[in-house]
This record gives sequence, structure tokens and C-alpha cells, in this order.
Amino acid sequence: MLVTNNSTGTVYLFENSKEVLNKKIDGTIKNAFLDKYGNMALEYSNESGFNNVISVFDKRGRNKFDAYLTQENIISMKMLNNAEKIVFIEAVTNSSNIGVKFRMIDISKSEEEQIKDIVALDNQFVYDFNIQGKNIYALLDNKIIQIDIDTGNVTPLKEFNNTQLIFVALNKNYYTYLERNLQENKYVIENMNYNGTKISTTSIESLPKSMITSDFVNYYIYPNHVFILNKWGIELKSHETNFTPKQCVVFNNNKSLALIYTNKIQPIKLPN
Repeated sequence: MLVTNNSTGTVYLFENSKEVLNKKIDGTIKNAFLDKYGNMALEYSNESGFNNVISVFDKRGRNKFDAYLTQENIISMKMLNNAEKIVFIEAVTNSSNIGVKFRMIDISKSEEEQIKDIVALDNQFVYDFNIQGKNIYALLDNKIIQIDIDTGNVTPLKEFNNTQLIFVALNKNYYTYLERNLQENKYVIENMNYNGTKISTTSIESLPKSMITSDFVNYYIYPNHVFILNKWGIELKSHETNFTPKQCVVFNNNKSLALIYTNKIQPIKLPN
């Protein structure tokens, strides 16, 4: 867990409930990102006059590299190859449009080639993205797209035009969406590989309040029960509840769900 005091520039890193790092950054922190190895990418402005600096540190606080960017703000970021590469999204605003730009930092390249523009998307916003190999998969306002990191070519994978989209989520190797079929007046859950092949289709009669997804198991939260399916459309469990939780968190390698209420946390564990 990474905790930052943005105004003082202090960074705290916790591992297994223990504080393993307490570090001071010379500047005002704007954003902080953490990967599974404990690498930290910090976006900040410093006292030397640079408005957008990205500094990457390992979990011991050792600096891996610094990058100096334009004044656009970073929306999201993914660290790759133990933070040797970073793919990030900047907000782009000018007099004619508002959009986003995908960029990459690769410290294995020469200094003048380390920062690369991948593609700019005008009048779009990115809600989520993940990276598999040389491709970025991104969720936009009305579609899911694939972006080739090397060429910047954009390929639409799923457009939400003829149906009413309710929920959608990007997972590691597939994406999930729940939509209402307007012609048949029913709800459909579909899990799709990024290569376009369908993994599963499931029809449900009523609309859940929320959907929580993971690499293999998806949870559909109703006011009085939780309906649990795996990515292949097989029902794993239906668990009764008394109230709609305020928040839900997947843990235990996707095998458990924590239902968070005002005054308690109720765990749900899948059968072995």
C-alpha cells in the first residue's frame, strides 16, 4: 500500500502491514502509482520550476529514473517490466477539442528516444486500460479499442450502439459487459477474448446493482443476494444478503469477496 502526503511530498510504503519506506520528495505530489513489485511512480512539480516530473523508485526508495513532461496532467499509468517501461495517459486540452494522449517511457532506449507518443484520441476519455504484449486495450465512452504500441494503430473491438450498456470491465485476458437487449428486453452478460472470440454468454432476468470483475470470477451484486459466475459462464454460488453493500472488494486470488457495509465487513468465499 502506498500513502502520500501531497502537500509535504512525503511518501509512505507498507508491506504486510509494516511500514517499509518513509521518503520525502522535493516537490508537490500530483499523482502516485504502485505496481505489484512495490515500484512507485510519482508525478509532481518541483521547486526548480518543472511542473510535471515523473520519478520512479523501487520499494527501498532507490531512484530508477526521472522524466520531465509537458504541463498536461496524467490521468492514469501502468508500469511494465518491473518499471523499466511506463505507459501513461495525459489529458490534452486546446481551443478546439478535449482528448487524451497515450505516451510511453522506455529507459532501455537512448535518452532522446525514451519518451514516445503512441496515439492521441480527440474528444474521447479513457475510463480504464490494460496492456497485453504490444497492445493496449482501452475502455472509452462508447467502445473498447485495441492500440498497437509500436504503430499507434487503433482497432475498435466492441462498440455500444445497438444495445443499452449497463456495466463493462476490462480484465487481464478478456473483457466483460452486461447490456440490455432492447429488442428482446432482457439482460445479457458476455465475456470476450481480446482476439474477438466469445468465451461465454449468460442471460439474466433482473438487473444487478453493481458488477465486480476479476481475472476468472465475476460477482453481480443485488439488494438481497450476490450472484457469482466464472468467465466461462458457470454459476459458482448464489449468496443471500440482507442489504446492498456500500462497496465490494475482491481478494484471496479472486476467490473471495468482501461486502463492506457502514458498520461491518462480510466476507464471501467460493467453495473449493
